[in-house]
Amino acid sequence: MIEPETGSAVPPAAPFRSPRVDRFEDWLHAPAQLESMHPRDTGGSFLEIDFQKGGEDISGPWEPAGKDFHKAIRTDVVRGIAAAEIQSRDPKDLAERWSKIIEIPVRPDKAGNPSLSLENATIRFVKDIDGLGEGLGGLDLIAVNRVRALETATALTNAQQTVRSTSAVCA
Repeated sequence: MIEPETGSAVPPAAPFRSPRVDRFEDWLHAPAQLESMHPRDTGGSFLEIDFQKGGEDISGPWEPAGKDFHKAIRTDVVRGIAAAEIQSRDPKDLAERWSKIIEIPVRPDKAGNPSLSLENATIRFVKDIDGLGEGLGGLDLIAVNRVRALETATALTNAQQTVRSTSAVCA
């Protein structure tokens, strides 16, 4: 699931209200607003647009996670996500579809992949090369302890018997 947060209340924009986009869950209770859309409509992944009053600050509130979620935050290995990568047979078409929904223009990244640049991260669309089909194909993580992040990722990958070659751990 891709969950970008917006700095203002979730707008009643045309793509959200379109009968072509099925919002399978709406949490429109102040101070948080979330709109979740199904992959059959968005393509690639669940897409959820979130807003939390005061949530711009990482130390601020996040109603859906509960009042004490800050106690569970761990940044000793990874401190953030720089990019989410969605793979598809037609990444350009999928990027255009997401662009219309979240109203952010598609621009190529350094490698020429269609991408949507958010305030603090990127959604990158790439060709499905591993045969696992359309969906989340990788994450670019911002590592504090790169060695431990790679060791943990390798152990998890081996445990799942699935290798995604597109994940990156950024220093």
